[in-house]
Amino acid sequence: MKKFMLIGAPISFGENIVSRFAAETFSKRNGYNINSKETRQELATKSLDYDVVIVHAYSRENGQFYAVQDIVSKWVEANHKGNIIVTGSIASYYDNYGKDSTGWEYAAQKTALDKFCKMVSKRCVLGEHKFKISVIKPGMMDTENSRKKSHFVKGLSGERFCDVIEFLVNLPDDVIIPEVPIETVYDN
Repeated sequence: MKKFMLIGAPISFGENIVSRFAAETFSKRNGYNINSKETRQELATKSLDYDVVIVHAYSRENGQFYAVQDIVSKWVEANHKGNIIVTGSIASYYDNYGKDSTGWEYAAQKTALDKFCKMVSKRCVLGEHKFKISVIKPGMMDTENSRKKSHFVKGLSGERFCDVIEFLVNLPDDVIIPEVPIETVYDN
């Protein structure tokens, strides 16, 4: 049985991840702030004890990007085998993200994260690394915060998000899917 690590709070989608995969969680709630370089280094070292690491923790200080970067560096150095799953966003596809600078910052950070993961994934495809890295890029998510938005109609459920994780980690060893954009169909 694969051992799962979740970097992110065990609420909402994190709760689904913990429930489905018995993931051990590391978040601000239990003393792991990904905005701290020392904490990211500690998490990267701990990640070597797991088969699957899910980085589902967004930070306005770009902590998610640096956490993924630190984990990748440790896994490359240790020649570690497994899966790194990263929560990206479909927002990285958009060139114009409205008038609010918060949206621009979010889209820019997720775009940088996507680009980094694609570069690493290409190295995995070339056989330079034993691990796989994939970015799940959801559109609107069905969370308490999303449901408060004026434009919310329907969002991706935590259960469906976990279905994608399960699919990715159960792929044959010779198959990698670098990114999975996913949205929910609105009811007609």
